[in-house]
Amino acid sequence: MEIDFLKETTLSEPLKQSSLLLFNLNCTKKMNEKVKDLLNIRYIKLHFEIRFLYDSHLCAYKPLDLRGGMGYMLMDKYCIADKECGSCAFSQECVMKRVLYAQPEIRPFFVKEGKRDEGSCGLVIECEDDRTGFSAGNELHFNILLFGKTIAYFRQILDAFTDLGKKGFGPDKAYFEVTRVTNTLGQDLYRDGIVFREHFNICMVRDYVDYRLKKKMGLRAVFHAPAELWVRKKLITEFDPVVIFSSIARRIYVLNLFEGNDIDMMPIGRDGKDDFIDVPEMSGQHAWVEKNWRYSTRTKMEYPMLGIKGYIDFAALTEDQYALLLAGELIHIGKDTRFGYGRYTMVDNRRP
Repeated sequence: MEIDFLKETTLSEPLKQSSLLLFNLNCTKKMNEKVKDLLNIRYIKLHFEIRFLYDSHLCAYKPLDLRGGMGYMLMDKYCIADKECGSCAFSQECVMKRVLYAQPEIRPFFVKEGKRDEGSCGLVIECEDDRTGFSAGNELHFNILLFGKTIAYFRQILDAFTDLGKKGFGPDKAYFEVTRVTNTLGQDLYRDGIVFREHFNICMVRDYVDYRLKKKMGLRAVFHAPAELWVRKKLITEFDPVVIFSSIARRIYVLNLFEGNDIDMMPIGRDGKDDFIDVPEMSGQHAWVEKNWRYSTRTKMEYPMLGIKGYIDFAALTEDQYALLLAGELIHIGKDTRFGYGRYTMVDNRRP
């Protein structure tokens, strides 16, 4: 059975073959086995559909409120220490932390011993519907990506959102009901209060990339959500191929450690000799900085979240370079991926 991993993306005819184009878009592509071995990462993509019960107002960038509301409901339902995380003797077993702050099985080389990364490897929320006003009966769709061991918490996440609909989320308490949750194939995982376990299909990142390599694509990466990419503690304001490929390599490295695969981070560069992956040249770009505000219920403060949006065009791509870019499509890149940051897709930059 052919799985339509990205059925919502429609692309034009492939680019014409030329001597300068290292990547042949008209043939069936195969990844280097070494690259493929790095993509043995489990995931499941959950597509949520919710229906608002009353007229509602939400912020434009919704993953912030969705994740915050889910976290609050997980803590409200499973906490046994009155939400006093610092003094809880069971903090390592906390369901909320295992979902929202899941850590790699193996410590990354850039995290000091005894320290924890306050981010999460295992969960990404995607929602790019920027409408702020909803009437009663309107629907909102969003995706939740679960990686590795976080997949086991599907039921807790589903329960958190059904409970959140009764409590309301966002600054004006939007009430809703979860009407449906589907998998990548569009099969029901949840509908009318029933969970369909037979449709709980776990995928691999390498299978997603294999499938996408068979599709007709171009050389443009379009960023649908801001990408928070830092170099020497400074947020970049223009796309840089080295930074993009380094971010993909870092994310693949961390997700492998999250799965318990003890690997080294692949070298990225432009010398064409010792590097595992050579970085392609850029032929053009258009970028701007976008700011969103995150409110923390723990600190009662707002924090700015910056990132760049737009697109970058590559002059040419080898098969392995394309494979990594396609993996990045799915797993997101940069910081704050748990809030949906760093999502892009590869499209044809020569569409009329």
